[in-house]
Formats: sequence, structure tokens, C-alpha cells
Amino acid sequence: MSYLLVVEECRLDEHAERMEKLLKSNFEIPVWSLTTRVKDSRERARRLREFRTGKCKIITCYDMLNEGVDVPDVDYIVFLRVTHSRVYFLQQLGRGLRYKEGKTLMVQDFVADIRRIKTVKSFQM
Repeated sequence: MSYLLVVEECRLDEHAERMEKLLKSNFEIPVWSLTTRVKDSRERARRLREFRTGKCKIITCYDMLNEGVDVPDVDYIVFLRVTHSRVYFLQQLGRGLRYKEGKTLMVQDFVADIRRIKTVKSFQM
């Protein structure tokens, strides 16, 4: 099984970059961070393009994939910070809710608050 994983909502850009390094050192698959600290917009676009096409299997980010990103292949999301805003949480969760035939979404929330658990539970059939 092959996952496209979004490590969503790190606490800071530095956190996303540390997660990128940690994942790269432990897995032999392509991993990129997508942060505002990558100043070259072409480099950020390249990283996102490689993630969209599956060349990069894991992308870590901080507030970079909230709106306007459509990658239907995302089937695994990891949350690493509390997001009290319901709107932001749904936008972040939405990275994995894009329809693709036969897809099963896995979400791991390591810092959940009870409101988020209730929101995810409401999606279950």
C-alpha cells in the first residue's frame, strides 16, 4: 500500500522542517517540508508539484495547505498541533476528503481536543 501523507499543522515552520528531517532520516521515501521559510516560490511550487504527482510521498507543513490545494490522492493526514478554529480544522482535514475511487482516509490526531474528535466522528457512517 502506498500513502500520500500530509503531516498537517505543525506548530511552526521550524517544526515542519524538523519533522521533514526526522522522517527523511527514518524512511527511505521522498519527504518535503512546505513552509514560508522556503523563500523561492518556484521551489515551493516544485515541492507541491512533486507531492501532487506522487514523486514526494510525505509533505510536512505549517499553515500552507489550508485553502486552494486539491490532491485527491492524499489518504493519510497527521495532525501535530491543536487547531481551535473549526474552519481551519475542516480545511486541513479537507486535504484528505477529496474524492478518489476506492480511497480510504486515515487521520491521526496526536493533539486532539474534544471538539475535533466530535467533528471527525460526525463523518462516520
